[in-house]
Amino acid sequence: MILIRLLMSEGANYVLQTFKWAGNPRSFVNVVMKRSLLPLTVCAAIVLSSPLACGALKLIESVDKIVLRNRLATAEINKSDGSISNYHNNDGVNMVQAIHIHPEWLTGDCDGYKVVRRDDSLIDLAFIFMRKLKSEGNEPQLGLRVELHYAMEPDTPGVYTYFVWKVVSGPKVRRYPPLKRTGVSKFRVVTKDTPYYYVDEERNGVYPMHGMEKKRTVSDATWIFTDGTIRSKYDDLSLQYREKLIGKFNDNRGIFFVIPSNEWIGGGPFSQRVCQQYDGLMFMHLFDAHCGLPKSNPVLTEGWEHVFGPWLMYINKAENKEDVLANAKRQAAIEIAKWPYSWVSEPEYAAKGRVTVTGQLQITDGSSPDGAFILLGDRGMHYHDRIQNYLYYRQADKNGRFTIPGVRPGEYKLYAFVNGAIGEYVQDGVAIKAGKDNDLGKIVWTPEKFGETLWQIGTPDRTGEEFWMGKYHHQWGMHIIYPRSFPNDVDFYVGKSREDTDWPYFHLTARTWPNIKNYNKGFRWDDKIKRIRFDFDKDQPADPDDKTQFDPLTPVPYRVHFDVDKVYQGQATLTIAVAGTMFEGQTLVYVNSQKVSGPEPLRFSESATLRRCTGIGAYTVVRVGFDAKLLKRGKNTIVLTAPKFKLDKRGRFPKRTIGNVVYDCLRLEAIPSKEKGNLGSSSLICFLGLGS
Repeated sequence: MILIRLLMSEGANYVLQTFKWAGNPRSFVNVVMKRSLLPLTVCAAIVLSSPLACGALKLIESVDKIVLRNRLATAEINKSDGSISNYHNNDGVNMVQAIHIHPEWLTGDCDGYKVVRRDDSLIDLAFIFMRKLKSEGNEPQLGLRVELHYAMEPDTPGVYTYFVWKVVSGPKVRRYPPLKRTGVSKFRVVTKDTPYYYVDEERNGVYPMHGMEKKRTVSDATWIFTDGTIRSKYDDLSLQYREKLIGKFNDNRGIFFVIPSNEWIGGGPFSQRVCQQYDGLMFMHLFDAHCGLPKSNPVLTEGWEHVFGPWLMYINKAENKEDVLANAKRQAAIEIAKWPYSWVSEPEYAAKGRVTVTGQLQITDGSSPDGAFILLGDRGMHYHDRIQNYLYYRQADKNGRFTIPGVRPGEYKLYAFVNGAIGEYVQDGVAIKAGKDNDLGKIVWTPEKFGETLWQIGTPDRTGEEFWMGKYHHQWGMHIIYPRSFPNDVDFYVGKSREDTDWPYFHLTARTWPNIKNYNKGFRWDDKIKRIRFDFDKDQPADPDDKTQFDPLTPVPYRVHFDVDKVYQGQATLTIAVAGTMFEGQTLVYVNSQKVSGPEPLRFSESATLRRCTGIGAYTVVRVGFDAKLLKRGKNTIVLTAPKFKLDKRGRFPKRTIGNVVYDCLRLEAIPSKEKGNLGSSSLICFLGLGS
């Protein structure tokens, strides 16, 4: 049944009349006139409502909008661009200012929409965008077809969202506007009146600066507020393996992204995304280059297809904020159990035919397999870099047993890693067969050893959280307090020094960054709130001529002092496991003043650590081999530092002065002279297969 309002004229008088109609709205006027129901002239017809599905699930179409409605939620969608301007719990209280594709990525209106499915159990609506991809020389012009889907069930509190990307070719592609960029592709929700937030169990609650005014901008999307609080959108980066629920809410209502699976994102469990910021914004990134996915501007070739999502835009209301969040957590558990969704009809999603993969990880060096990540990824590049295909992973139990559900049949590369072991296990050519569950049996991993361990700094867990300030890495400004806290840089004495007080979680390339404004004396560490803040009563610029305040050209040495009580032979090995870097780290290594890191600096996988308010990024393992004779009885020193800096021809500081390395673990191994082992000559062993 539809409602149609007619504007009619009878002489100089105009009359508005409303009619109910069960047929096609386009035929309504003709029927009225043929039957001579009214002696009036029809001037205009307006479709007030057009429910295309009956019962509790409705699609209501007007001139410029489409409304999806079920028993629990309503979404008002703009036909022009697929954005949502009104989203509520059927009580009329709109929770959003806008929900849309971020304009920096896909500008302009859509090229139409289609109803993929409509019945009593589901409505699936797709908005279509066509854009040109960049082409070189005589290469054929390719286009990207993007479908933005909104789907609704009768009794689910919210709308499901997903994207389908397809690379196409043909002469029609040339008429479309070019795609601006894909590296930071996001779906954005601008909420209203939401002082509370949820990222994970550690980062949630009320924003401390809610309602305050921004006083200064100190970096990209990073501000000082009126009370001296410093907040950045990067404070709330979400770790992929924890990212099941993120949202904004108030005392009675909330809006959340429920993410039942991250198989479509790529990057792996420790990949991070910008998910929200203090001023009401929530993000769902399809590709996110903020934390250094080096291939996040993907090379899209003809025929490539990918499904991003679905995720649920859950909306709810309750008597208090605690119940709002608790209800959202319960809904997340429901959605995770339903994955993969059977209602998705897109062939690329492969709702049917997926299988469950099981197995057991055994680690021969005594490391516990409890919590180990088991991954099935693309057979090409490493999973951290590969964001164009699908990645499946789960954690093993205390016995090493794992179950990975919802895997598409095919050929995969299997990876495994666990806290306590450096590096990861890799097995290529793992065939996952269709039609039945696949048991991979026992997977035996023997982590590499290079002799007797002389010392180890840190715990292999792909973070630097055990080091000084490592627990507080989700904030801007750590580079400011380093020169004040370590005026003579780092001297770590094995057996005496402590990791949590004497070894910072980050190793700066230079003493200070080149932006002198960052070293204003108003910045300080507030030990009460465990954050860097700004005291306006101590607002005083740094002195550019005082190297204790500003020194962006002096490399920072980290010195490890240790005793050796025996003679070693052959090749000693320094293993450097890195949790993340900025500007690739670029590190030199010296053993008792002898450079052993080769002719070029060591480079690690880029992941924008520190700058993006994080101490977790692209994991890299580098092993430096050197002649064990360089180790002498008694006192020894290994130094890690950066190459010297100099201004460029224009007198500017080099970009790498803001570089840094976040160490996961360092281990020195060698073979005593009376034992058999690796007796190879001095060499450099670099294993950059992890996240590079």
